[in-house]
Amino acid sequence: MSSGGPSGGLVLRSGAAHVGSSGHVLVESGNVGSGSVGWLVLSAGESSLGASGSVSVTSSKASSGVGGSVYVFGGESTDASSTGGLVSVASGVGESAATSGLVTVRSAD
Repeated sequence: MSSGGPSGGLVLRSGAAHVGSSGHVLVESGNVGSGSVGWLVLSAGESSLGASGSVSVTSSKASSGVGGSVYVFGGESTDASSTGGLVSVASGVGESAATSGLVTVRSAD
């Protein structure tokens, strides 16, 4: 924890390529034979005296061919008496404002 100024940063990136394909980046929790699998959180920290950070999940731009896609899936259950996982998108609430943030879902064209 930083007591003054910015805290440390973390960059996780695959290598670049001039020709061909760049590398892949995979972040996942481990598998388990019996029990519960761990979780993964992407989160920007809180600010007590300023704006909070953003979390952005973005695919890549293509100079040739189709641009990359972004997929969000809830977990699958193979238990006949259980449901699949929830996918939830919600805006943030304003502490002193009368409105919450916007939720926008749109096509590019």
